[in-house]
Amino acid sequence: MTNEFAGHNKTVIVTGVSRRIGIAAAVAANLAADGWNVFATWWTAYDKSMKWGSNPGEAEAIVAEFGGKGMEADMADPATPQRVFDAATATYGPIRALINVHTRDMGGGIDVISATDLDEHYAVNVRGTYLMCKEFAARYTSTPETQGLGRIVNFLSGPPLIGSVAYATTKGAAHWMTMSIAGELAPR
Repeated sequence: MTNEFAGHNKTVIVTGVSRRIGIAAAVAANLAADGWNVFATWWTAYDKSMKWGSNPGEAEAIVAEFGGKGMEADMADPATPQRVFDAATATYGPIRALINVHTRDMGGGIDVISATDLDEHYAVNVRGTYLMCKEFAARYTSTPETQGLGRIVNFLSGPPLIGSVAYATTKGAAHWMTMSIAGELAPR
């Protein structure tokens, strides 16, 4: 995303920046090194619930290391995208790119996953991703000099994922959602 953005405001939102060894942290750090203003999100409560746990202040430290800004953001909450974009825009101005790396994966196969478990995965992996994309599309301003400079990248994993049926199901849905959204937004 470097050359085509030369001379333009390079501000990106990267979701899921919570662990130093995570993909989102690497993406955010690389974009910052490339001159992007990075606004990061993380959700400590999710990491605390996982086997790897959460190191207090780790997300904030990661973001501070690359000179970014950010906030806690529960992607299961439908109001989160508006709050994230409000904060990012107030901090840096117009957002030119969105990179959705956030996820929910509590594991479990068909004999374990309940309707509630599936709904919780859907709320983050599908609805949360969709609402972030929708908020970006609603706020993206295209001018003659910025025509075609908007970017959305959704990180997805592909099924089959034995023993992680809710994750695989919702990431599969997010894949097709992304394809549909791309078809609508590409002309913009």
